[in-house]
Order: sequence, then C-alpha cells, then structure tokens
Amino acid sequence: MTQTMHTADFKAKFSEVVKLLEQGVTIKVIKGRAGEVVGYFSKKEVEKPKIQRTAGLLQNEKFELSDDFFTMATEELEEWGVFTKRNAQWTANFSSL
Repeated sequence: MTQTMHTADFKAKFSEVVKLLEQGVTIKVIKGRAGEVVGYFSKKEVEKPKIQRTAGLLQNEKFELSDDFFTMATEELEEWGVFTKRNAQWTANFSSL
C-alpha cells in the first residue's frame, strides 16, 4: 500500500510516518502545488538486479600506459586553477580542488 504525503505533513507527522513504515506502508513524498515527487520511503529496500558487464571491444587486447601518461604540464595545472604564477614562482592552490 502506498500513501502520499506533502513535505509539510511528512515533517509535522514524522512519528506517525515511522509507525506507518513499520507497518509496511510505502510513503510517496510530494512538494509544491503541482505535486512534484520528492521521493519514496519504505521499510523494505528494493534490490536492483545486477547487470553482467563485458569488456567489449578491448576484451582481448593488451595495452600499456607510458611512464609520462599521468604527468601534466604547468599550463594544464594553471588552467585548472591548481597552480598560479606569481613573481616568476609557481604556487600551489589546493583550495580550488
């Protein structure tokens, strides 16, 4: 059984919501005048089927990465905002990450 509740009712009657969930009721939470669905709450977690994935075209191919594959030029780091050039010295700026 599914019961629909507005976000304000869901918040105001939370202890009642917990009791309904314990009884196995699924609650659909909506917001706004249009009734946009925010989410569903239920006691039982729905298990998604696992998808078996294959490697595709590169399944039987071997490849190697060169040693300099992960090195970046200072220009690239500057574009990302990680390094900035001040007074001919490069300074790290990790707050932008």
